[in-house]
Amino acid sequence: MVSVMQSMRLDALLTHFLINLFLMNTFNLTKCLALLCTLTFFGFHYAFGQTFLFQRGTPGPTSFEVELEVTNAAIIYISTQSNGAFSGRSKPAGSYYFTVTGLVPGTTYYIYANVMGSNTPTISITTASLTPSAPSIYSAQQVGGTEYMARWSSVANATSYKLYVSKNSSFSSHISGYNGKTISGTSTFVRLLDPNTTYYYRVKTVSNGGTSEYSSYNSVTTVSKLFQLVIVHAP
Repeated sequence: MVSVMQSMRLDALLTHFLINLFLMNTFNLTKCLALLCTLTFFGFHYAFGQTFLFQRGTPGPTSFEVELEVTNAAIIYISTQSNGAFSGRSKPAGSYYFTVTGLVPGTTYYIYANVMGSNTPTISITTASLTPSAPSIYSAQQVGGTEYMARWSSVANATSYKLYVSKNSSFSSHISGYNGKTISGTSTFVRLLDPNTTYYYRVKTVSNGGTSEYSSYNSVTTVSKLFQLVIVHAP
């Protein structure tokens, strides 16, 4: 839809064109042709309208707002890859804002509009990062002489967890292989430990929005060799 300023400019150009055309003493063919081309350009915009697609405001972690101005029904295409598979959403003609929801924090989305077979330029919008919270640590289970099962709570939108195991509560050093070991679930066996030894473990959450702070820690003491022998040789 043509704007008020464009309409005023169109009226002024038309008036100028008519004056040059009918006042023969100031007639200038080149100038009239140039004005005629300009009028044609504005005429097409007036007849078929313009298509605008802009980001509006600051994106949130799971949504962003877009400004759309179209004179015909449009299909909005969105993808997480600039050359990937785009999913379409129909939008009516008009000039308005709309919100795209259900998005992943810290992710770049590519969006364009298609109106009557013509595409707008693709714009990219990145949702805000949402640092996840740390999980809650649970008591260890299935404690043996050289292993135990570390457990923690699930965190929404987590993609994985990092496990840290140490022989001291300050975590100034770590057990080999457990200085941020990536774990996909919410429990795992910690193996190849020393019997009758206290271990401390804590966890971080990893998501598309980043990595959490450390959780609180928990401690567990492995079973002594003597206790294991008693179990093995019990009648």
